[in-house]
Amino acid sequence: MTGTLPGEKDQCYRIASIQAQAAGRVLTGQTMQLDVLFASAIVVLAGLAVLGALALVIVWEWCAIRHTLQAYRHQPSHQEQVPADRVSMLPARGS
Repeated sequence: MTGTLPGEKDQCYRIASIQAQAAGRVLTGQTMQLDVLFASAIVVLAGLAVLGALALVIVWEWCAIRHTLQAYRHQPSHQEQVPADRVSMLPARGS
């Protein structure tokens, strides 16, 4: 082969062999780097926190809407707001 140095061909095979061994370990699950493990845990926890916050907001809004509707439904009518004895406090028309 022209254009290659004497030990370069062996070096390429060694690198390919190391890469194949590393790929085999990753695919079979024999080794897992700690930073990847921690990053995965952080992503999962962050996702759960976002879902929890979303659920809290939905429940809060649902309760607020129910409270508003209930207050509107049980609002006293105009006749119930004016006490009956208030009419007697009005001055007589003929005077």
